[in-house]
Amino acid sequence: MSSDGNAPRPLVVDAAEILRQLDRILVSREFAGAPRQQAFLRFVTGELIAGRGHEIKETLVAISVYDKPPDYDPRIDSTVRVEASKLRQRLQHFYEGDGAADRLRVSIPKGSYQPQIELSAPTPAPKVAPALASRRWRTAFLLTAAALSGLIGVIAWRSSRPGTVAPPDPSRMKLTLISEPGSFSASPALSPKGDFTVYTSDRDGGGVLNLWRQDLDGRPPVRLTKSAFNHDTPAISGDGATLVFRTAERGGMLARMPAAGGEPQPVPDSFGGRNPRFGPRGSSIVYWVPRDEQTTDYGRVFLDPLDAKYGPGPVRLFGDFAHAAFPIWSEAGTHVLALGTWHSDVPAKEFDAWIVELNGLHSQGSPKKTGLFPALKAAGLFIGPSGRRQVEIGDWRDDWLYLTLPIGETLDLFRVRLRAGDGAVSGQPQRLTFGTGSVKSPRATRDGRIVYARSEVTYDLYSVRIAEGKEPAQDLRRHTSEAGLSFRPAIHPTGNMGVWEKLRSGSEDEVWYFDLLSGARQKLGRDDARSYSHALISPDGHWAAYRVTEPGLQPIYLQLVTGGPAKRICDNCGTPSDFSADGRHLFYVTGGRPASVGLLDVASGEHSDLFKHPSYDLFGARARLNSSGDGWVAFYADNGPRTRQILLAPLRGFRPAPQEDWIAVTDGAHWDQSPAWAADGRTLYYVSRHDGFACIMARAINPASGQPSGPSWAVQHFHSPIQTLMRSMNRRGADALWVAGKRIFFTLDHRSSDLWKISMLDRSN
Repeated sequence: MSSDGNAPRPLVVDAAEILRQLDRILVSREFAGAPRQQAFLRFVTGELIAGRGHEIKETLVAISVYDKPPDYDPRIDSTVRVEASKLRQRLQHFYEGDGAADRLRVSIPKGSYQPQIELSAPTPAPKVAPALASRRWRTAFLLTAAALSGLIGVIAWRSSRPGTVAPPDPSRMKLTLISEPGSFSASPALSPKGDFTVYTSDRDGGGVLNLWRQDLDGRPPVRLTKSAFNHDTPAISGDGATLVFRTAERGGMLARMPAAGGEPQPVPDSFGGRNPRFGPRGSSIVYWVPRDEQTTDYGRVFLDPLDAKYGPGPVRLFGDFAHAAFPIWSEAGTHVLALGTWHSDVPAKEFDAWIVELNGLHSQGSPKKTGLFPALKAAGLFIGPSGRRQVEIGDWRDDWLYLTLPIGETLDLFRVRLRAGDGAVSGQPQRLTFGTGSVKSPRATRDGRIVYARSEVTYDLYSVRIAEGKEPAQDLRRHTSEAGLSFRPAIHPTGNMGVWEKLRSGSEDEVWYFDLLSGARQKLGRDDARSYSHALISPDGHWAAYRVTEPGLQPIYLQLVTGGPAKRICDNCGTPSDFSADGRHLFYVTGGRPASVGLLDVASGEHSDLFKHPSYDLFGARARLNSSGDGWVAFYADNGPRTRQILLAPLRGFRPAPQEDWIAVTDGAHWDQSPAWAADGRTLYYVSRHDGFACIMARAINPASGQPSGPSWAVQHFHSPIQTLMRSMNRRGADALWVAGKRIFFTLDHRSSDLWKISMLDRSN
């Protein structure tokens, strides 16, 4: 570099701006239908931001992006070089078109796989020599430690809609990354004095989430638990001496232990408990329990003194509510706030944050509505019914309520003035974070220190090859690298094509056809406000069936996978579940309660219920029939709040058998769901959480009698907190598995999470 005083000075840009530019590129027309180049660019940009740009080599890209074996030889296989050439062309075309006016330019210089980030706009400056002026028009950025300090959780202090959300002054705040880069760290709790945090992490490399304690003075963290079951969502008592947390042991319950370390002890009568929170004084906790662990609907809030001298067992708060969740204490411990719906038949009117005053261990008077959600709507932050599931209440400190809100496809941290005495909302909401990823588990102290997790989740299609006999599956393979959240795939028997569901901005769903060989994509349905979901692909590979949500109806449509007009084949059936082998009939799950399994004649539109249980919802119907309609239908029953059971029912000439002829494939004591038949009909695969993780199991079935043969066996375990099947199935009726040929297809969630601290340097704002 020249020593001339007018020489350009390298500038520093935060990682969030680079990631926003990356997102813009990946969703552009130029990159639509190019998943291989999307994956390439996403990977190398992520490595650059992480400070490993100099390590990006052809072999690393081949193994990490294109699932090449460790002995990949670039002299024989030119995949990376070919894809890099295509990527450079697409980037060039993007910046010649949609990205022509963008501030940042991303490129992959020839002879390298490390991205280059440049400015495209001129920088105002005094008169300089023409050569130097030209250089300033494209000044290369240096990614320094200052840039890395922003990473995913960068604070950009801007509002989601101009003039509606008041942003704090960035000069009054400081952001610090407090977790180890590369580890999965989440669910932080903050001590009352703000001097230490306890969080869950896999940083020991054991593949299980345990609790760690970290002093915020920079000293190394200390592991507090060592368990075969995940531990998460810890809370710290008011005196800083005790922890309470959720453990996945015994299907999920609460446990307590000393904050300095010790042996965890179960909290009696806390099965299903979530998000425990200590009161500011004493040992009392509040927590909530969903009626159904899959959908987390119809929650109930409990207060437990954790001390026998105050009486046995937890006491229910918000007892008349249809749903209450995420309880927290007021700073003085006189009130408890929770999100909830008082009357389930009018959720749009009643859903809000509510407070109840305490008299000892019991509520005093009726709960009061705070008006939080109307205030958010007035500020331009409308949270629709589907987005309410994502809202998480953090803390209520010094008349500030901290919470996360959905903004597009991410969650960001906000705070709102909420008076402790009457729960009245005042002033404008303030947005505290901005960037990619989602804020989770915010915790705050009175003096303005805040900790939170910033997480990223991607959903991609994977498969494993079915091994001979009862051996574990082999050859885990990734097939897609998609922008956005995609899940619930349905794969054609050839394994070459399929359809799946994609979450779009606004929390509605759309359906897409994809060709796994060519990479071609085709969006189905229409561009409207309705939600399109539960897509199936016909046996001939020409048609897709899917559900469309309409007021009071759940119609099913049929559409060519190449696009074109859609045909309505049922006005109000439910969610498609499986085609018969000849494509003439379609099995579906009704939208009633309890949900049942129905059969639709595709040509005539005639439909009727097949299988119904008097009290259990039935989902995931998969058929194995001959042309005469004889055979078996597998499905699973919601037989309890924390259990699911796989069942088989016979069909004879498309006529159903009575319930007493149903056959149990699993015992109903664990969480087993999503059955999928092997091609020969002799094995039934399913997802089970019997060991605390969502794993693929199988059981042999006699095709003549339908009776299971021998015990189930493990096909593929997913015990890592980073890569799981769990979130893919958190929607009711999620059919996670499809068998095509000799492979099992499914969607895997890949998660990353870091911990961040905000210090409010001046709280007068």
